[in-house]
Amino acid sequence: MLDILLNLEDAYSSREEMPAWATKLLTPTFMAVAILTTIPSPGPMRVTVGMTAFTSLWLYVLTHWVSGPAFFMDAIFMISITVRWTLMFLTGTPEIDYYQNSKTATRLGSTSADGGTLHGSAFLNKVKWSVELWSCWRGQGWNFADQHLGRGAEQTQSRWEFLVTNAGRILLNQYISDVVRKYAFCAFWPAKVASVDFRALPILHQHLLVGVQLVRDSLMLDSEYRKASLLFVGLYLSTPDRWPGLFGSPADLFTVRNFWGRVWHQMFRPMFTRSGEVVAKALGSEKGTLVYKYTKLYVGFLVSGVQHYACPLLIPSLRYGWGMFWQMPSYAAIITLEDLIKHYGRKAGIQDNGFVRGLGYIWTVYWMTLIYALPVGYVSDIGGFSGVCAA
Repeated sequence: MLDILLNLEDAYSSREEMPAWATKLLTPTFMAVAILTTIPSPGPMRVTVGMTAFTSLWLYVLTHWVSGPAFFMDAIFMISITVRWTLMFLTGTPEIDYYQNSKTATRLGSTSADGGTLHGSAFLNKVKWSVELWSCWRGQGWNFADQHLGRGAEQTQSRWEFLVTNAGRILLNQYISDVVRKYAFCAFWPAKVASVDFRALPILHQHLLVGVQLVRDSLMLDSEYRKASLLFVGLYLSTPDRWPGLFGSPADLFTVRNFWGRVWHQMFRPMFTRSGEVVAKALGSEKGTLVYKYTKLYVGFLVSGVQHYACPLLIPSLRYGWGMFWQMPSYAAIITLEDLIKHYGRKAGIQDNGFVRGLGYIWTVYWMTLIYALPVGYVSDIGGFSGVCAA
């Protein structure tokens, strides 16, 4: 065992730059493994094949390659696909646990869940169902949809209207991001310095830069989400009603809990919630108890920390890599503090009103621009902002 660990350490320290073809194909490969291993009927064989495939992929990638800032989202999606697959196959059976409940639902026959062999139209139906399951991360149209999931024009749009609208939003997002970068981010970013240590900047500049970067990140995430919707809806692999808006209303930003629970993108929420439920049940806690509630909270953010730590594993940063994990449990701690303040505030007779919510907005902005400095510092450290403010 010691020899194996030493060999892995040697391989890890001598990694090479990831080839261009791998940067394009790794995430689709992980998604293909997930989809293909969901198609066969339940049984130990498909679980063994899937575990072997994911383990082999991760061992090879982590011991052979490092990448650059452009691979940031791929690293997150690779680990997210792996975690989601693990939850689906090792804690249950996808065909039993997940079903569609919308008008455009794809139904599975009994042979899809009882281990029988699929043939003909049943097999094609299972392929379609598997693709739809893996293209849907938020649960819209499925039994795992978030209760706060918003519903907009996509519920009534035709396929063509949806494609045109989302293509226009992608272009608009890019324009707004460029304006924000040029007139807000670059107003405080030291463009003439080759390497910037984010922590060395003035405190006020750090908060302002982080706030602006949050806006830019939200626009980037929204555009990537809409690009995916164009692909799946355009290829008739999904329908417009499965792609609601990615973000909630900014009016709910009066607590950090609301930031994560209602406003910031909810792409991975079902995965985090499921992780917390599995651990809470394993501990024997009953639903509705404080132990159950806070086990879900902390486990969900710990899994999110692992998800974000995939980035420094593939894109190393000595100064900020650790922060990509620890930022997430800190959110759980702050949410716990908020819950305590609200609990004792209600006992003291403090009512929910405009003034209290106003204080909440100030608090949320302060905390988010404080802790989000860790990922912003990470992006800076790996060269993600190099040249963004060049003349």
